[in-house]
Amino acid sequence: MSPKGRYGKWILGHNAVIKINDVLFAHGGIAPALGDMSLEKINRSIRDELANPARTDGGLAMDPSGPLWYRGLAVADGEYGTLRADLALKAFGASRIVVGHTVSKEGIEVRAGGRVIMIDVGLSACYGGPAACLEIDAGKYYAVTPGGREALAVGTGD
Repeated sequence: MSPKGRYGKWILGHNAVIKINDVLFAHGGIAPALGDMSLEKINRSIRDELANPARTDGGLAMDPSGPLWYRGLAVADGEYGTLRADLALKAFGASRIVVGHTVSKEGIEVRAGGRVIMIDVGLSACYGGPAACLEIDAGKYYAVTPGGREALAVGTGD
């Protein structure tokens, strides 16, 4: 996992947050407070921090509100959760965000009126969750499991 190791090099070669079409993808999520940073700046900051493990300030890579650790979009309920999602999505011109890091034992979960899609199903042996993945095909969203493919109600994201 070191910056020079096999997996560390692989991680450093990828962005922490990406936007494909109008969908953001982040391991943990995007806190509304990051809305004043560009995706380029977020990714550069995290990459620099991970490449220099001797840093002591932690930065975004270790920040609980950073995109690797933030759980606010996955745990905030109701109107509050929708507001948090709206603030983050508006800042990056996205209609929804796909996140991991917070296990949803019920399978892939849609929150905040279709704005947040949680895909961490606890697949590892320690959680014992079901095998599942998200498929996005021609603007439609599906939860794919060994039992089949189920359409997700994500709405328009507006």
